Amino acid sequence: MSYSYNFETLTIIILLLSFKMKLTKAAIRILSAVIITIVGSSHLYSSPLSAIFENIQDTVRTKNSPKQPVYTTSRLVTAKPVIDGKLDDECWKNGTWAGNFTQWIPNEGAKPTYPTELNIQYDDKNLYVAIRAFDGEPGKILRQAGVRDELVGDMAGVNFDSYRDYRTGFEFTVTAWGQKVDLILFNPMNWDFNWNPVWKIKTGLEDSAWVAEYEIPLSQLRYSRQDEQVWGMHVWRWISRLQEESDWEIQSKTGPGMLYNFGGNVGLDANSQLKHITDPAAKIYGDRFELYQDPVISDGSYQLYDYTDGPRIDYSIDNPDFNFHEFRSNLVAKWEYRLGSFIYLVWSSERSGNTNASHASIGDSYKQLGRIFPNNIFLIKLNYWFSL
Repeated sequence: MSYSYNFETLTIIILLLSFKMKLTKAAIRILSAVIITIVGSSHLYSSPLSAIFENIQDTVRTKNSPKQPVYTTSRLVTAKPVIDGKLDDECWKNGTWAGNFTQWIPNEGAKPTYPTELNIQYDDKNLYVAIRAFDGEPGKILRQAGVRDELVGDMAGVNFDSYRDYRTGFEFTVTAWGQKVDLILFNPMNWDFNWNPVWKIKTGLEDSAWVAEYEIPLSQLRYSRQDEQVWGMHVWRWISRLQEESDWEIQSKTGPGMLYNFGGNVGLDANSQLKHITDPAAKIYGDRFELYQDPVISDGSYQLYDYTDGPRIDYSIDNPDFNFHEFRSNLVAKWEYRLGSFIYLVWSSERSGNTNASHASIGDSYKQLGRIFPNNIFLIKLNYWFSL
């Protein structure tokens, strides 16, 4: 239930109490401070400091909640974008560009001053997000420098309720300058800035807009084990000079809470990519492992454990131990065949290997290394001294 207080009401309450109880001026001051503190504390319990004595969001869902939009995330069919703040990659010609934002602040439900568009695609590792924030006065876009998690200047961001439990949202916001703001949002409107995931972001300017280009690793999010993911999604844009926020979904100050008002995000197939180490010493990174395929998992060749019930699928292998051993030697010979003139002979040898043994000993390692053909490098350096 929504409620609000104002100072006029508090003044009347204090005057009535003081008249009836015949309080002294000192007692009136104490009573005023106690009442204001109680009211302020009840308000701070569920809303940020700036919202004291404003309406508090109801945490009970109602039948009158607006119908929210649903966005379909597309699988990447081209090369992944280069995260450089320029939306000229081939992939951004595909997917779905969605707009139709609605103003939330200051005029809830009104049409925003300038439109905003977004496009979201994914592959097996990452989410790729593009936001284009149009502005009829691009010279007035406030690109203000700041530190991480500092809300300054014009901003835009995306938030995923990847559990779709209406309780936790993972937000990736960026300022027009290009500074990251990442946080976890809790219902109804509380947040934690201590969450610092690893993700890439670049911003740029166009003729009549500023843009943001994201790469968000799926490993930084947590989600259910369903083959077809259904997430909640919130996309917002802040115009600093107008003190205006517009959102892709329909938000309300008096609704059941921000996360309950999130729109939908479907189309994402976010199964984990499990890797089996084949050669940890391979020079090419991709040769060091191979991906587990569904038949390999299902035929019982590997015993897998799921340590969670609901969050993102994180597996470990029954016997993850391996033994990697390496031996390197260098021999340098120096011969001064005449005064000031030298010949250097250099021999460098390297042997390396690995086994799946769960234990290791120095003796076994040397025996195994002795059976490995070494990589040898020979160098000769000649130094001759001329007298002038």
